[in-house]
Amino acid sequence: MKIQIFNTNGLVGKADAIERFANEQKTDICATFETWLAPNATVPFPAVVADHRCAISEVIVGGRRYPKGILVHTNSSAYCTAVHELHTGLNDNAAVVEANGVTFIFAYLPPSYKPDTCMQDLVDLANSLVDTSASHCVIAGDLNACSMALAGDHLTNI
Repeated sequence: MKIQIFNTNGLVGKADAIERFANEQKTDICATFETWLAPNATVPFPAVVADHRCAISEVIVGGRRYPKGILVHTNSSAYCTAVHELHTGLNDNAAVVEANGVTFIFAYLPPSYKPDTCMQDLVDLANSLVDTSASHCVIAGDLNACSMALAGDHLTNI
């Protein structure tokens, strides 16, 4: 099973390149972070498994109206029915997906998400989902290196 992770900083002008890379690499599951898709925007990928958008109306830094965003899709016909979303977690900052007996936590943790506890929150979520004696769990995503516990500095450690 091949997994692809992208932090896109917006999908405009990038969806074709993401799809091309997935096809070239024969990727099965693709997770894209910081999609910034508006609630009514069309998803530019086929076989969507999880689509989490942030619907806010105020303009944030840089003029972007829809921060965050997690999009998980399959790029392999063999995985179209084998991958499904179990649920969301961490205040919609994580999509929990199951494929072939493996639980994936695809997370986008913005710098504002509890920087002192974000890594522990991910581990706690994983522990709540997986029977460690019989299952595998993969945590992947854009974690923004904002954990003071790991980095010692969440203000300048980009």
